[in-house]
Parts: sequence; C-alpha cells; structure tokens
Amino acid sequence: MSKSEDEETRLAVPSESGMPAEAERPASPRRPPEELVPKVLEAMDVLTEYLGLQAPQPATAKRVRGARTVSREFVLSLAASVESEPRMPKFAPFDSQRAREVLQAKDALRIVGERMKIFQTCLSYTIEAEWAEVVASAMHTYRLAGALAEFPENAALGPHLEILRQHLGRKNGSTKKKAGTKRKRKGEEQDEE
Repeated sequence: MSKSEDEETRLAVPSESGMPAEAERPASPRRPPEELVPKVLEAMDVLTEYLGLQAPQPATAKRVRGARTVSREFVLSLAASVESEPRMPKFAPFDSQRAREVLQAKDALRIVGERMKIFQTCLSYTIEAEWAEVVASAMHTYRLAGALAEFPENAALGPHLEILRQHLGRKNGSTKKKAGTKRKRKGEEQDEE
C-alpha cells in the first residue's frame, strides 16, 4: 500500500483508540472540488453496487407505489401464520424468510437513508454558507467603493459601480420615494375624478 493510499484509508477507518484517524493529524486545507467530486461519485457508485440499490423503473413503479399501502404488521403476521399453520397455502409465492430479510434490510437501510438526508442538508448548507461568505465580502467591498466614489478623485469608480448596480438589480434612489410617488399619483387620480 502506498503512502497516499494509507493516508486516505486512515481518514475512513477509525484508529485503535476509537477516535477517527483524521483527528490525530493536523487539519489540512480542503481539496479543490474538481479533485474531490470524481472520487466522491466513484465511492457513491461503489456503494450503489455494494448495497444492490435499484433505480426507479416505470415498469415496476405502480407495484412499488401500491406496496406502500400494505403495513409491516400485515406482512409479519402473514409470515408468522405461514410458518406456524400447516394449512396455510405453501404453494403461494410468499416466502416468509425473504419477507423477514427484506424487513431487516429495510430497517438498516432506513438509517442510511436518514444519514444521506442529513448529508444532503449539510452539502446544500455548506454551499450556501460559503456563498454567503463570498457575498458578504463582495457587498462590503461594493459599499466601500460607493463611499469612495463620493470623492472627486475617485470618479473613475462611477462606471464600475453603475455596472455592479445593474448586476445587483438595484436602482438609483430609494424605494420610499417611489412609494411616495405612487401615493401622489393615486391622490392626483382621485382629484382628477
């Protein structure tokens, strides 16, 4: 095993002390997404194959949706009946052992599904939080440039600020003035009538 493979393995495998190996080494800067994304997607493909996950299929979608209406209790009760009552039809396609295996897998995979939802939430929030950090910095710079543009020696900033204002969708002037103008117009219209 190469040194880099060993380092990557330590990230995923807990150390003997029970603490993740990542905590044992100093934090490294985050790798660029264009480097990480292909590895994450490859890992997701491996997990999909390992867990035997199925993609939704139009041919079976109706049957899958319909199965949602049948309770877990019904299936467990039928499995118990088939296993304990010799007069229950044994020639039917129902396999009580398979039903129990699927229910156990369903419970285990539900935990994975919930963790994936948390992961998706964290992923979305991270993207939004990092964007908010960039936006806060950009808006601060924009406001400072606006303040500097008030001085004649910084007149060259004016055209840049106008372009930036257009990209922001901001208009020159306050919304209060516009609201006041509308009120006057309504009053004028009422006077005209």
